[in-house]
Amino acid sequence: MDGESRGRWGGAVNLLKWLAVILGPVAILAFATRFQSAPPPDGHPHQSPAVGMTQHDMTMVGRALDAFRGDFGRYPTNSEGLVVLLRPPAGAQDAYLSEIPHDQWGHAFVYRCGTSDGQRGYRLISAGPDGRLGTDDDITDEEPDFPIPVPLIDYH
Repeated sequence: MDGESRGRWGGAVNLLKWLAVILGPVAILAFATRFQSAPPPDGHPHQSPAVGMTQHDMTMVGRALDAFRGDFGRYPTNSEGLVVLLRPPAGAQDAYLSEIPHDQWGHAFVYRCGTSDGQRGYRLISAGPDGRLGTDDDITDEEPDFPIPVPLIDYH
């Protein structure tokens, strides 16, 4: 009986094996191709490990800016810039950062305060891989408290 059932189902099993051998790699290739060409989840067309690290560093600077605001009731002014996070004014316990990170391409972040008194948010920008502000590869912090665009002028 065992040999009889093997004979009856043997052809179907072999057919399934061949289908798996032929269609398996095709399905994997189609799946990989589909997701390789899909945009990254955040919609940024230039997502890469370097972009991810730059965004991470921008988040760290953003946390330091928020801590500064917590201590002083405002963000640093444009004239103070990010340097004030290294050497804060009197009244701060310690520096907010030990060093100002650069983006993954070695460019300094551009900081812009929303208002001259530091009361209305900020914008933090990386010039991206090409090192030029105002191009498609720029990376911004997308600060929700700062809806007004800031002129992209680098005062470094």
